[in-house]
Amino acid sequence: MGIFRRHRIRYLLLACGTTAVVLWIALNIEITNETNMIEDKQTNLQQGKYGSKSQDWKNKYQQRIPTIPSQSGEQHIPTFPPIKSQDDVCQPKQQILFLKTHKTGSSTVTSILQVYGYWRNLTFAVPKSGAQILSRSFFRAGQVHPGKYDMLVNHARYNRDEMEKVMKPGAKYITILRDVTTQIESNFGYFGLYYSFGLKNSSNPFKTFAENPSYYWTTYKRASFRRYMKNPNLFDLGLSEKDQENITAVERLITKISQEFDLVLIQEYFNESLLLLKKLMCWKLEDILYLSKGKRSSRIRFVVEQRTILSIRRWSWADVLLYDHFNKTLWKKIEEYGPSFNADLAEFESKLNETLYNCTLPNARIYDNRRETALRKNPKGSPKCDDMLRNDLHFTKMLRRIQYGENIDGTKLPNKTSPKKS
Repeated sequence: MGIFRRHRIRYLLLACGTTAVVLWIALNIEITNETNMIEDKQTNLQQGKYGSKSQDWKNKYQQRIPTIPSQSGEQHIPTFPPIKSQDDVCQPKQQILFLKTHKTGSSTVTSILQVYGYWRNLTFAVPKSGAQILSRSFFRAGQVHPGKYDMLVNHARYNRDEMEKVMKPGAKYITILRDVTTQIESNFGYFGLYYSFGLKNSSNPFKTFAENPSYYWTTYKRASFRRYMKNPNLFDLGLSEKDQENITAVERLITKISQEFDLVLIQEYFNESLLLLKKLMCWKLEDILYLSKGKRSSRIRFVVEQRTILSIRRWSWADVLLYDHFNKTLWKKIEEYGPSFNADLAEFESKLNETLYNCTLPNARIYDNRRETALRKNPKGSPKCDDMLRNDLHFTKMLRRIQYGENIDGTKLPNKTSPKKS
C-alpha cells in the first residue's frame, strides 16, 4: 500500500474511535502477511521452487550435449542466457551462399534452399551447362551466367572474392561439416574409390585403405575423386593439397572460415543446425522442412572398426581440427538461441513427420548402384511436395530453364518460362 493511502487511514482512525483501532490492527496484519508472502516467493524463486519447468528444460537440454571426442578431451556444458524480448523482430533474409561440401547431408540443405527460393521467385547462380559448378580449381565468376543473384547453392570450391562478384550485397555465407571418419567412408563407397584404388576384391576395401592411406594417396594420384579422401571439407573450403600437412596454414584457414561464414551446420546435429539457420535468416519452421531422398545402398557401405576410426582421424587430422572447432561453435550458438530451443526442436521434428506422411507413401525398393530406397509421392500431396522430392541436380537444370529459357539439355526454349509465384 502507498504511504499517502496509509496516512489517510490513520486520519480516519483518529475520527472513528475504538472500532477503527480494531480495523487498523487487522489491516496491518494483512499488510505484514502480504509482505511476507512476497519475500517468501522471492526466496523460493532463488531456490528454484517455482522454476521447475525451466529446470526440466535445462536438464533435457543438457542431455542433448554431444559426446564427440575433441583433441582437448573437454566437454562443453552450455549456460542459459535470459530470454530475449519478443519485441526484437527481424525481417526474413533472402540472400544466401551455401558452400556445398561432399557427402555431408549437403544435398538436403541445397533442396531446402532451392524450394525456398523457387517459391519466392528468387534468382540463382547456376552453371552455364550441366548441374554442377564444381571444378578442381577455385570458383570463378565466369562459371555462372553474368549477374547478381540471391542464392548460390551448388558444389563450388570456396573463393570469397569471386563469389562476391555474383552475389547480391548482404548475402549470408553458410556451409555444413561432417565427422571426417564417416564422411571419408561415405566418399569411398559413393564415388567407387575401391575400384580406383584396386581394392574391389578386398573383403573390406575401406579397412584396407585406412590401414595405409598414404600409399593409395600417392600411388593413385590420377584417380577420380581422390581429393575427397583426405581432409575433404577443408579442400572444398579452399585448402590446397600442398598445405595438407601445414598446421599454420590449416589454423589460418579455420580462423578465416570463422570470420567469413555466418553459420556452419553439423551433419550429426542436422535438425539442430537447421533451427540455427532459421534463426539466422529469420525464417519460419515451414521454410526449413525437408524430405530425405533415400538411403545409401549397403553394397557401398563398409564396416568401420575403432582401429579404422583412429587411423582416419590421424590421416585427416586437419579436418578433425575443423570439425571440433565448429562443433563447439554450434553448441555455443544453441546456447544463444535461448530456452525455447528444445520446444522449437520438438515442434520442428513433429512437422517433419507430418510432411513425410502428407507428401509420401512408404519407401519403395529401387535397384541402382547407390541407393536402396526412394520416396514415392503421395497422390494427395501438395504441389510443394513435388518440389521437396525433386533432387538438387534436376532442380538446378529447371532453375536454369526458368531463368534463361533453356531446355534440360541446354537448348533454347521458344519463350522464357515465368518463375513460380509464391
